Amino acid sequence: MDFTPVGKAPLFMLRSNLAASVTALTAMAATLLLAAPGCAVFGPPKEPPKSLYERLGGEPGITLVVDDFFSKCVADPALNFTRRGHTNHWDGTTEEVIAFKKHLVQFIEAHTGGPQKYEGRDMAVVHTGMDISQSEWEVAVADLKAAMTDNKVGDKEQNELITIIAGTHDSIVGK
Repeated sequence: MDFTPVGKAPLFMLRSNLAASVTALTAMAATLLLAAPGCAVFGPPKEPPKSLYERLGGEPGITLVVDDFFSKCVADPALNFTRRGHTNHWDGTTEEVIAFKKHLVQFIEAHTGGPQKYEGRDMAVVHTGMDISQSEWEVAVADLKAAMTDNKVGDKEQNELITIIAGTHDSIVGK
């Protein structure tokens, strides 16, 4: 005599169907997981995009650009790089040049995804009394762009860095 309620399968049938279903689902999941990385739908795994810091060549690449930028600015007759005649000028001593380059490298690294922290003073404080004009700003940006071009920095990276530097404009120009 069968004691199964009407419309219900015997318990032994439920257990065997459940076991078969779990086995089938496990096999399907394993197949999907193994096939997914190379299949056309998912494609190969993508590497995360490189930071601007990495694309600039890290600290060595940034240091080369800063060194060239400094040389171009000092030699550029359209700039008064030491700010002679202004209340906030500097003499360009070896120590001052080293500090300038160090802080500019740090600034760029810190704002492009690098590990370095910027240890320099606030931009507005540093540039107060230098009376940097808009035209001098534009010449300095052109010198930076030339330094990047000379160091084979790509156009995309140049534009990204110029955009970052442009964020300091109001803290530098006319102070």
